[in-house]
Amino acid sequence: MSVHSRDVGTVFGWYSSSKLNPSEKDFMQNGMFCKSGLAYNSNMNEATCVNTSGIWFQQNQLNQPYKCSPKNPNDLCTIKFPIPSNQTNYTSQGSLSSIQTKCSCALTDQLSGFCSNIVGTDQYAIYAS
Repeated sequence: MSVHSRDVGTVFGWYSSSKLNPSEKDFMQNGMFCKSGLAYNSNMNEATCVNTSGIWFQQNQLNQPYKCSPKNPNDLCTIKFPIPSNQTNYTSQGSLSSIQTKCSCALTDQLSGFCSNIVGTDQYAIYAS
């Protein structure tokens, strides 16, 4: 399979060392074959290519350029993606239904920041292609 070549909905094998709590890196490594750069663990040992449905910070959906506040390092950005209803039984376990990513400093001041990962967005797909 070529890198960044598969459309949303393409299904293939999934691997993660953690069955119920895959890391941000796991989502991206499995998603490297997807045009969006993102795949989620849709069933046992199964990955599905997907786009994000939004990036959130402190319960607010963000728009590009995905600004956030790095003031509290425990406040993370959340990358959400749509999951078909026939898969929610599996994906509702552990942390299989979203990705947590850091809010990184913007280097302009101490209060400005951006979500450190925008995998699955249109902007990411353009950059990765």
